Amino acid sequence: MFSVDIRIKRWVIDAGILDLLYSHISNVIHEAGRTRGWRPGDLDAAMWNV
Repeated sequence: MFSVDIRIKRWVIDAGILDLLYSHISNVIHEAGRTRGWRPGDLDAAMWNV
């Protein structure tokens, strides 16, 4: 599990996602990573390295 901070929320808002609840953002990030074959949390980590 990871925490959703303001940087991640900005990415989500820029992507056009309107539901900013922690549970929804977490699900979106994990599902996006899963569709690429990444472990949970890898997309979150990748977003920090951009």
